[in-house]
This record gives sequence, structure tokens and C-alpha cells, in this order.
Amino acid sequence: MHQWIIALLGLLLTPAVLAFGDHGRWNDGWGQGVTEYSATVDDATYLYLSCRMGQLGRIELNQAGQAPTETVWLRIDGHTYPPLSSMVAGNDSKAFYGMWAALRAAKSLQAITQDGRSVELPVAGAQETLTAATDAAFGCAFPAPEPEPEPEPEPEPEPEQATAPLMFELQKSPGVLRVLSRNDQLAITGVTVNRGQCKVHEQTMGYDTKGNRIGYVPVFPLSLAFGKQAMFTMATRQCQVLEVVIHTDRGDAGYTFE
Repeated sequence: MHQWIIALLGLLLTPAVLAFGDHGRWNDGWGQGVTEYSATVDDATYLYLSCRMGQLGRIELNQAGQAPTETVWLRIDGHTYPPLSSMVAGNDSKAFYGMWAALRAAKSLQAITQDGRSVELPVAGAQETLTAATDAAFGCAFPAPEPEPEPEPEPEPEPEQATAPLMFELQKSPGVLRVLSRNDQLAITGVTVNRGQCKVHEQTMGYDTKGNRIGYVPVFPLSLAFGKQAMFTMATRQCQVLEVVIHTDRGDAGYTFE
């Protein structure tokens, strides 16, 4: 009798630790006031979206053997959208609603992690599962005041652009920010720390080929190749770095620190 009860409990409890819904498609669920969506590859690999109080809470990629991450770019039919945190930081509701509409009509979908790994995700069932932003039942609005409406179904063609996300490794110390590039050759055109509250020096002492000083020269634009590192100094060592946006000739990359 006891063995039968233990076996029954095992069957009831086991699914709770797995991704909900069918494999190879989008699924939805609801519980404790949270609407959940999942693009499920298998029990261990899936893209998870949660919505609460009428707003999208998070987008998270789960993979076997990897810690869940919210720093994930979505490549939909060849177009790459930034992580939700970057869209919120830039109050970019247009990009968010464009991404949502693209998700519903996607023919291909990949998630790209910060270290450049790409995960193929299913698109089956997306349109039926994800409520349109124009629908009265839509409950995953952009988490910012007064979100803009969903873009027109047929926007003007955008210019060709690199689809690979920008990837940098950042290290901070009092008054100093070190940036390691994991991108092909690009130019850093500026660095914004704490939304401009911490100023980054835009000039530095220059030297000629013989090591002689030639006076102050502009820091930006700064050419940086793959694997190369740059060091930027701030006007004060007392700045507590919480948010960094790296501006480049290929777009911006945003980072936050605990």
C-alpha cells in the first residue's frame, strides 16, 4: 500500500520540474496570476515568457546544463531583436511590439546567448498561442508607461544590418571600466555610464611613434578588433557603476551590474 502511494506521488510531482506543454511547439499556461508561454524544444530546453498584471515580466532561455538567462537575443526570420532589458532601458516599445508581432508570424526562430551560442526554437503554434497586441485580451504589454501601438503589418524595408548581437566582456574597478570585444572589427563611438551620471573621459594623452607626448587626443572613435581590450577612465573614482551602454558604429550594447 505504501509503495503504491509513493509511486502515485512520484507520477504527480515529476512533471512540475519539467517544461510545460508539448515538445516542438509553443504552449501557454496560467497560475497564481501569471500567464506563461513556452517555446518548448524538450523538457530541458525552452524559451519562457511570463506576464503579470497586464505586462510582460521576463523572457528567459533555459537549457540543459546551463543556468537560465534573461540576456538573450531573439533572431526572428533573420532579424535580431535585443534582450527585453535593453528595450526597457531604452524605453523602446516600438522594438518590443515589432518583436511580438514577428514572433506570432515567425517562420524561423533562434535564441542567441551572450557568449554567442545559438539555440533553434520551434515556431509551431505561435500565432494561436500568443495573443495579438491589438486584441482586447492581450495581457503582455511593454513594461513601460504609455506603450506605443503595434507597428503596421507591412513596414518599410529596413536597411541591411548585421544580425549577430554585439558581445563585450566588462570589468569595473574604482574609476575604471575595461571592455573586451568579442566582435569582428568595429568602432566604439562612446560609452555612457549610469545614464550619463558618471562621465567618461573623452580625451587622453597621446604619444608619437618615439614615445613622446603630443598632447591630448580624442578617445572616440576607438577601433577595436576581436579579442582586443580597451580601458576607459571616469571623472571620479566614487562612481558606483550600475549600468553601461557601449555605443558603436554597429549599434548599442547595454549591460547592468548587481
